Amino acid sequence: METLTQGSIKLIYNNQGANVPHTLQIVNIKSVQGSQQNSAAGERFRLILSDGVNYQQAMLATQLNHMVKSDSVKTYCVINLTEHLCNLVNSRRIIIVLGLEVMSQHLGMLGNPMDIEKFMQNQTLLPVAPFHSVQQPPQQQQQQQH
Repeated sequence: METLTQGSIKLIYNNQGANVPHTLQIVNIKSVQGSQQNSAAGERFRLILSDGVNYQQAMLATQLNHMVKSDSVKTYCVINLTEHLCNLVNSRRIIIVLGLEVMSQHLGMLGNPMDIEKFMQNQTLLPVAPFHSVQQPPQQQQQQQH
């Protein structure tokens, strides 16, 4: 059984680790229609990718649609993400899957991942230690007044 590459989703979210293979699990696949402006795009597949710690929304490149339609890529399969981009779409970071290899199939979700968007918001909202001003000793205060 393959081990997921924990921390990969955070790296991808931060636009790092582009040349490193990432072993991830597809925890959801949903067919979505292309926008009305781009009706030529046709059917697209939205994926939710997990590294066991975090998950992030992704879009499968249309040239890989056949992998979903042939059932070689399905929910809970473990993949090696070989090529990707991370784009900002409607103020959310979305992984664009350009290349992948199916490693194995599983019956359920591995780990207990949380949404990377919420995780990163919590990281920036961590409490900061209160600022304490340092009082000068009385002797120094008197010298400064002269």
